[in-house]
Amino acid sequence: MEKNKYNLCDKFVLRTPLLRFDSDFFAALKEEDVMSLLEDEIISESIYLASCDLLNEANKQIGLNRKLSKESLSAFLKYFSRMSTRCTPFGLFAGTAVGNFDDEASAPKLGKLKNYKKHVQLDMNVIFSIFQLINQNKKIRKYFTYYTNTTINSGAYQDRLTYVEYVYRNGKRNHILNSVANSLYLHLVLAESEGGLKFNDLVKLLASKDIDKKEARRYINDLIDSQLLVSELEPFTTGTEPLKFILEKINGIIELKDLHESLNEIDSILEDVNRAFSDRFCSVEHYLRVQEILDGLDIAYDKKHLFQAILTTVLEERMLSSKVQKEVLEGIEVLNRLTVKQSNANLETFKKEFYDRYQDQEVVLSEVLDIDKGVGYCNTSTKTDSPLLEGLYFPAGSQKRPVKSQYLHDFFMNKLSEASFCNERIIYLSDNDLENFELNWEDLPPTMSSLVEIYAKDDSQNIYAITNCGGSSAANLLARFCNSNCEISNFVSDEIIKAENDLIDENFILAEISHLPESRVGNILLRPQFRQYEIPYLAKSNLPIGSQIFIKDIWVSLKNDTICLYSKKLKKHIIPILTNAHNYNNPFMVSAYRFLCDVQNQNGRTSMGFSWGPLSENFIFLPRVQYKNIVISKAFWNFKKCHIAHLYDLESEMLISEIHKWRAKYHIKDEVIIKDFDNKLYINFNNRLYIELFLRVLKNRDNFIIEEFLYSEFKSIVRSDMGIHTNEFIFPLYKIN
Repeated sequence: MEKNKYNLCDKFVLRTPLLRFDSDFFAALKEEDVMSLLEDEIISESIYLASCDLLNEANKQIGLNRKLSKESLSAFLKYFSRMSTRCTPFGLFAGTAVGNFDDEASAPKLGKLKNYKKHVQLDMNVIFSIFQLINQNKKIRKYFTYYTNTTINSGAYQDRLTYVEYVYRNGKRNHILNSVANSLYLHLVLAESEGGLKFNDLVKLLASKDIDKKEARRYINDLIDSQLLVSELEPFTTGTEPLKFILEKINGIIELKDLHESLNEIDSILEDVNRAFSDRFCSVEHYLRVQEILDGLDIAYDKKHLFQAILTTVLEERMLSSKVQKEVLEGIEVLNRLTVKQSNANLETFKKEFYDRYQDQEVVLSEVLDIDKGVGYCNTSTKTDSPLLEGLYFPAGSQKRPVKSQYLHDFFMNKLSEASFCNERIIYLSDNDLENFELNWEDLPPTMSSLVEIYAKDDSQNIYAITNCGGSSAANLLARFCNSNCEISNFVSDEIIKAENDLIDENFILAEISHLPESRVGNILLRPQFRQYEIPYLAKSNLPIGSQIFIKDIWVSLKNDTICLYSKKLKKHIIPILTNAHNYNNPFMVSAYRFLCDVQNQNGRTSMGFSWGPLSENFIFLPRVQYKNIVISKAFWNFKKCHIAHLYDLESEMLISEIHKWRAKYHIKDEVIIKDFDNKLYINFNNRLYIELFLRVLKNRDNFIIEEFLYSEFKSIVRSDMGIHTNEFIFPLYKIN
C-alpha cells in the first residue's frame, strides 16, 4: 500500500520580534542605554501594554534619581531582549506576516515599522466582567434570549439533574459540579429553551401552565442565577471581537444607555489606538482614559491585565525560495522516523473501563462522563472543587516503553558516548543511521504545521532548526491571529480548513470544540468560526442551533479498540477538533473538554520531534543533533544550583573572571538562552548587566537549562533596513489526497 505523503502549503507565516538583533549592541549595552531606550515611543508603548506598573515605576525612579533600581533594570533588560530575540508573539514584542514561495526568490525582507499594524483590545477578563455586570441586572433580562446550560445531564438520575456551573474565585473562573431536583416545570423550561427563548416568553410558557406570572418570573430568575439557563450574553471562544458583540446586543436598551455610551467610547479609543503606530505615537493618556471609563462602571478587573495587543508586521519582500519547501520536508521526514508513537494513558484507561461497563453498547456521552453513574474521565471532577489541590499535578499512570523507544534510547546512547569520547559538540546523523527507523505517514492528522528557524550559513546553503511538527490542525498556531489579520484568516480558511474538509469522509463531520476553561485564557482561544459545526461546552456558540452539537446528543461506543462518537440528530460520526494552541492537558480542566481533545488524535501521533528521553536528565551536556544542514535538536546544558553557587558572593571584577572560567569549563559560548519550558531568555556573557541578570533569574532555582543560541554562529535570513531579525517560520502541511 502506497504511503501518504505531505506537501507544504504555498504560503507561510513568518514570526519576528519587533526590533532587530545586534549582538554587538547587547554586548556593549549600559544602564544609560536602557534608559535611553525607554524614551523610544514604540518601546515605551510596548512595555506599557506588557506591564504598565513597571513603566510607571521606572519613570518615577528616573525622575527622582536619574537611574533605575536593580529590579527595574533587570525587568527592562528581559523585555528589550525579548523584543530583539524571541519570535513568540506577545503584545507588541513580536508579530506575524504572510509570505509566499517562489522559484526565483531568496529570503523575505521586513518593511518599515511605520507600516506595521497593531490590534489592541480589552483583556478578556475585563470583557467577562462586563458580561457579568449586564447578566446580574434582573431589570433588563426581558431584553435577552436564554438557552439551556450545555452541560446538563439528565440521563444519570431520574429525580435530579447534574450540570456544571462556573464561579469566580480571586478573579479566576472555576467550574463546579452541581445538581438540582428535577420537575415537570423544569423539564418543560429546559426543553423549550434549548433553541433559545426570550425571558418574557419563558414566563408566558409557565403562565400557560396556570402558574402565577410573578411566581413564574421569580422562578425563571432563579434558573438564570443558578446557570441552568444561560444568557446570549455569555463568553464565547469562536466569533468576532466581544466588545463589538456586546455593543450590538445592548444598543437601544434604554436602561443600558449609559453603559452603551461608555463602551462605545472605549471602542472608539481603541480604534484610534489601532490606527497609530510609529508615525504617530499613541500616548498613555488614551489607555488611562479607558481605565477611567471602566472605573466608572463598577466592575471588578485587574489593572495589570487591562489590554491585549497583537502585532502584524509587513513584508517588503515576501518571497522565500521554493528550495526551502524541499529541504524542510526532508527535515520533517527525519523527525517522522525518530518519533515514537505514545499511547494516551487516559484514553486507554477510559476504553478499558467503558468496555467493562458497557461492552458494545452505544451510550450518551453525558452519562458516560458522569463519575457516579458512568466511568468518568481522568477523575477531574473530584479535583476541580477543592482549593486545597490547586497547583498540584496528578501524573498519568505509568506506561510500558515501546520497543522503538528502547531502540532509540540505545542508539543515541551510543552516539552520545562516542561524541563524549571524541569531545564533539555536534552529533551528525547519516542516511545509514536513519534507515534503521521506520518512516510512517499513516498516523498523522490531515494538516499540521512545522516551526522552523532558518539561518544563512553561506550564499549557497541555509541551516534549518526544525525541532517540532504536528498539531491536530495546521491552523492551531495561527487561529488566534485571524481576528486581527485578514490575510492569515483567509489563508487558514481558504487553504488549511478547506484541505481538512476535502479529506474528511462524507459520513463524518469535523466539530469545533468550544470551551472556556478560564477567563484570561480567552485571550488566546478567541478565533473565527472556521467550522460548520461546534460542540459548545461552558461557552456560548454563535452558530445556528442546528449546527451546535450538545454533549447530550453525542453517543459513545467502542469499535475495534477505537472510541467512536456519533450524533443522532445529524446522523453523522463526529471527529472533535480544537483549532487553537491551548494546552488542555491540565488535570483541573473539566473532563468533557479533556476527553474531546484527547479523542481528536486518539489513534495517531499528535506531534513529531526529537527527544533525548531519560538521557536528558542524566547528562550535564547534550550535543547538537544534526542531519546534513538540518538541526533537529540544539545543544543544551543541564545544570543544578551547585554548579553556579560559588558565583553569588563574588565582587564585580572577580565575578567576570570566574564566569569566564565557568564557561570555559563547560564550553559555553558568549551568547546563550536560558530555557524554561516554552520561555526563553537571551543572555550575553560579554556584558556585566547580562551576567547579573543571569544570576538574578537563576538565584532560587534548583536546576536550570541553558540552550545554545545559533544566531551567534549563523546569520538570520530575515532582514530589514534596520539590520537582521531572528525568525520563526510556520510552515503548514497538508496530506496529499
